[in-house]
Amino acid sequence: YDKFIILRHDIDICLYSAYEMSKIENNYGINSTYFVMLHNPLYNALSNNSICMLKDILNMGHSIGLHFDPSFYEIKTKNEFYKKIVLELSVLSNFLDSKIYYISFHQPPPNNLNDEYFFKGEFESVYNKKYFKDIRYISDSCGNWKEESIIELIKTQKQNKVQFTSHPGLYFNHDH
Repeated sequence: YDKFIILRHDIDICLYSAYEMSKIENNYGINSTYFVMLHNPLYNALSNNSICMLKDILNMGHSIGLHFDPSFYEIKTKNEFYKKIVLELSVLSNFLDSKIYYISFHQPPPNNLNDEYFFKGEFESVYNKKYFKDIRYISDSCGNWKEESIIELIKTQKQNKVQFTSHPGLYFNHDH
């Protein structure tokens, strides 16, 4: 494609907010990928209610990915790193009855952004060069735009290929 936006949502704060956003996108015919964390103090991704919401997100045509938090573990080698990712992907895939393939890193250390992360057809990182360096990356991290907002970027049409990462918990006010 000559022009596209990869729409990605990292679920850092509230799974319910992500679920609400997925319904809005679905109403507009938009498909995106929602990255869920298995170790999050603010929501339990594996509760019955969460699994139902995640399955609904999948049934709307969206994708689910793993939002992997390497700081949860004391990882010493790249092999250990890969094993933990594969373990979490397996858990999430089993609970959702769907193969989860893509990963994003939660608060990635800078060295994670210079490597290519693939593993024997088990996973691929959205921080790999083809998603992160070869196309424009823009994010609302911590509710701040480090550069222009996605709206400004679309209006100016300066970029034809963009990966946009949002954090749905920043846009909804729920007590869930």
